Amino acid sequence: MAIGERTNANGSKKFREAMLEGRWDDCVEMARDQIREGAHMLDLCVDYVGRDGVADMAELAGRFATASTLPIVLDSTEVPVIQAGLEKLGGRAVINSVNYEDGDGPESRFAKVTRLAQEHGAALIALTIDEEGQARTPEKKVAIAERLIADLTGNWGILESDILIDTLTFTICTGQEESRGDGIATIEAIRELKRRHPLRLRAVAALVAGRTREDVAAVFQVSLKAVDNWWAKWLAGGREALVAQPRGRRVGEHQVLDAVEQEAIRQAVLDHRPCDLGLAGQLWTRAGVGDLIAKLYRVRLTEQGVGKYLRRWGLSFQRPDKRAVEQDAEAVRVWREETWPAIRARAKAEGGEVLFADQVGIRSDQVTGRTWGAKGCTPVVRRSGNRFSVNAMSAISTKGRMHFMVFTETFDADVMCRFLDRLAGHFDRKVHLVVDGHSAHRSRKVRAWLADHPDRIELHFLPSSLCSQNVRSAAYDPRRTRG
Repeated sequence: MAIGERTNANGSKKFREAMLEGRWDDCVEMARDQIREGAHMLDLCVDYVGRDGVADMAELAGRFATASTLPIVLDSTEVPVIQAGLEKLGGRAVINSVNYEDGDGPESRFAKVTRLAQEHGAALIALTIDEEGQARTPEKKVAIAERLIADLTGNWGILESDILIDTLTFTICTGQEESRGDGIATIEAIRELKRRHPLRLRAVAALVAGRTREDVAAVFQVSLKAVDNWWAKWLAGGREALVAQPRGRRVGEHQVLDAVEQEAIRQAVLDHRPCDLGLAGQLWTRAGVGDLIAKLYRVRLTEQGVGKYLRRWGLSFQRPDKRAVEQDAEAVRVWREETWPAIRARAKAEGGEVLFADQVGIRSDQVTGRTWGAKGCTPVVRRSGNRFSVNAMSAISTKGRMHFMVFTETFDADVMCRFLDRLAGHFDRKVHLVVDGHSAHRSRKVRAWLADHPDRIELHFLPSSLCSQNVRSAAYDPRRTRG
């Protein structure tokens, strides 16, 4: 499914400027362009600081209702804005989105948005975010998705076929090692959810809800014969008859290492370096793991065989994170378990926003990563000898929304104050900004700026033992992406 995003004020500068200037016909034309290009839905987002979102949504949703032949995805963080859109659209809309970030109580955003969907017959995009934040592992993503499906269908009467689960991954851009597996985790979660909730189950749910077999065949783009077969299986065996069963050999069959031996090897790889166990090197390779297996159990496996075990154990080949031996484990624990939860709770109570800030430098001749080339011939990357560099100061939220400023001078108190000015202008609520121990952050000029703006931004400092890590990954499971 392709959702056209060029009618999103946060994603399209052209659309945002047209909206701000009241050029409504231009906004509609952008929607039509996406229809002609083959989009299946149109995302409509009017959220912008300082604007009347309800009025903007009412104006544009009313125009899209007659100009668009596609379903409209109403995309907003504000419940009244979504309601304004629903009241202007005659057909079925899709709401983006619901999640459990602030729980599922009667006054939670989840309950308010779901109530709107129930009243207007809208479909829902549901994000795998719970009270602890965004899910990072396949297991957590699937668990939250199942909670969402069970809640929406069981407590709110939303059809399973009207729920679009978004297992979430961030755009690939920063190259952070701790996020290398995020895309894989998302794909694995999608694969498992498709196994648990196949198309045939959603089709049968629609039949149970009273849809005709012809409607179901048209909506799910299958034949009437397929619909009839699924219905017959449902009547004969219920849900279990429709759920796909895993194929192939069962896990654990015909394996050289038993479960206890496998767990011992896996734990050794996670807890020790090869040199700690009398083997060569500091980093594990398939050959090194094979040597460990041979040393402990006198069994020699091929590298391919070792690789299969490693993948089965949930391990992947990664560049390791470097951690200073001087790091204060107690300070890290206090920050993670006490300081950070207190900051998050305070910001939530104040209706504020938590951001993690850091600065970075980029050079024009920087080349990272690996490439393919002929064996025995090192690949050559051609680049200009005219080097230039640029610096950036950025702040990222726990949802992955980033605000940044580019500059060419050295990072100092003046640059920090300029960044604080810009950041404060993006929010109509207080920002709790988590930073490292850079001298500019603690400078007299920055302290004076904060004293003059006590209701706009408050700084929170990481302990020095954490500052050797990336500031955004130190406080929680990182909401970052990789390149």
